Amino acid sequence: MELSRGDKENTLLAKKRAVKVLTQYLGDCCLDKITPFIIERYRLERKEKDLVKDTVINMDIAFLGNMFNTAIKQGLIDNTKLHSYIN
Repeated sequence: MELSRGDKENTLLAKKRAVKVLTQYLGDCCLDKITPFIIERYRLERKEKDLVKDTVINMDIAFLGNMFNTAIKQGLIDNTKLHSYIN
């Protein structure tokens, strides 16, 4: 994973953390199989089990949204319902 123009080192660390946590949670679930229910369950479990603040959870979801945007732009998935839920 590389820094985008203007990203700081902390941004890269946050992105790496998000990838690790989301991968652990979602496992081998494909992007086009992720539903709003799965995302909401992720939010609740991170908050209740891991005692993570909403700010961190929102950053993870924003990163997931960026992954969806990239996949949609590249024609890899077409999941506009979830896209509107994340963004």
